Amino acid sequence: MIRQSDLGAPSSASTILDRFRLLIAELLRRLAAHTPRRLRRFALSSQNRIVRRWPRMSGWLADSPAAEKGSPKAVAENGVIERPQEAVETETLIAALRDPSAEVAVAAAEALARRPPALAVPALRTVVENKDGYFCPSTRVAAVHALKSLLPPGQGGLVADAVRDSDASVSVAAIAALVERNDDESADILLGLLEDSTGFYVALTRRAAALGLAHLRPGHSGRVTALLQNESDPEVRHALGAG
Repeated sequence: MIRQSDLGAPSSASTILDRFRLLIAELLRRLAAHTPRRLRRFALSSQNRIVRRWPRMSGWLADSPAAEKGSPKAVAENGVIERPQEAVETETLIAALRDPSAEVAVAAAEALARRPPALAVPALRTVVENKDGYFCPSTRVAAVHALKSLLPPGQGGLVADAVRDSDASVSVAAIAALVERNDDESADILLGLLEDSTGFYVALTRRAAALGLAHLRPGHSGRVTALLQNESDPEVRHALGAG
């Protein structure tokens, strides 16, 4: 047990602060030495953050049981691995993508837009592709928006593929993402959508593509002219400048 007498009688504000830090260090040492694994990991992580903030405390912690448990040898023997906080938070967000609440899942997808692409992109790909049919349209739309900023320029293939999604809301979100990214192939993808004669795309999707194409102002006047010759949707024609 840590007693008040352990603190002594400090004579200045700086000494008080140093004694307080020492008290916290001692508490963490004892947590790491005598508590269950989950609290031990918390103590180890806290010790590392303290040392980064106040390097002088490294000496106070160097001979602690926690320091020994955090050594490379101890990590290998005990499996106690301190993982970067950012990675832990990112994995929490990834797990939240499958939360039963759509609102929680959407918020997680939006937050992943600001996380490391190496971790976030594979998880968001799973949401967009939706191979198991688990994810609702709103979560998939949020994932498309997140990928818009995470994917490097010229590497938006995942967003481009989502244009052909069977859910119109996902398709429209992908169109918006293509327009905002403005990759070299963005206009070609939208033109290809408008030229499709299979009836796959609903009117809403085609109109979004026409508006996006008009915004991009591509140098495909010949293809646009040919498209307009057979285009019957007045909103598509208007968006493409046919009056």
